[in-house]
Amino acid sequence: MKSSGIIIVPQGGIANRLRAIASAYQLGIDSNREVRVIWTANSELNADPDEIIDVSNLPFEICKTGHFIYNLTYEIPRKKNFFVSSIFQFFSKKKFIFQVGSNPEYLTEDEFLKLSSEGERELVIFSGLEFYNYDASLISKLFKITDEVEKRISEILKHKQPVLGLHIRRTDNKEAIENSPLELFEEEIKKTLIEDKGMGIFLASDDQDVKLHLSKLFPDNIIYNSAKADRTSKAGIIDAMAEMEILSRCKKILGSFYSSFSEIAAKKGGAEFNVIKKKKL
Repeated sequence: MKSSGIIIVPQGGIANRLRAIASAYQLGIDSNREVRVIWTANSELNADPDEIIDVSNLPFEICKTGHFIYNLTYEIPRKKNFFVSSIFQFFSKKKFIFQVGSNPEYLTEDEFLKLSSEGERELVIFSGLEFYNYDASLISKLFKITDEVEKRISEILKHKQPVLGLHIRRTDNKEAIENSPLELFEEEIKKTLIEDKGMGIFLASDDQDVKLHLSKLFPDNIIYNSAKADRTSKAGIIDAMAEMEILSRCKKILGSFYSSFSEIAAKKGGAEFNVIKKKKL
């Protein structure tokens, strides 16, 4: 008989949520516990799970919850929710672990396994991290895309299949901007095109200027989604999932420093993966 279960409350964008869910699922297998996902659409990812992944055959349950219930029960107790969630969490007799936000409780993998293997309390993990080791193939096995995402892929690629994928993160990611400058990506593209001048290159980026700049430099090679990146709309999240899937189907991916998007794409498709990063002086 299985012990009390594990609830994963995934945080952040698509990549962060997928890796947190995969971590929890593997932890559940290793500790003989059922896993349940609590998912809320918010400013970080404003879409329900069934809008981007096929939930029909998942080996765990995904429960959608609204902002009111979420803030009342699962949110980190803090000023913005008047610490109300602490009341529920105290009386629920569950063990809450917060790995993001203002109250990080970082545990080692061994500590997670030990904690989940003892006692009768249900374990609630609030995270967007890869907090427990899992095989990379688990990403592709668990997270199949929806027909709507597949349709969007066809619209973006127009039946072209790129060989090289680029993920250039900008906007709010200071670490990526500082450590993965655009000129380094340009250098890598030029090196690649020496061997194959006609190579199809898919560019995923949250910066329209980057898309326009590289498409002008390499007009015969760069393929990109012309729609502006938008986490706040269903269409924007579907586009992001489509871009991740396209990257996963490339043979090689060049990603930005401190961004999980391209890393999860590489795990999903088994692509060769390299982070573009400045060398330390």
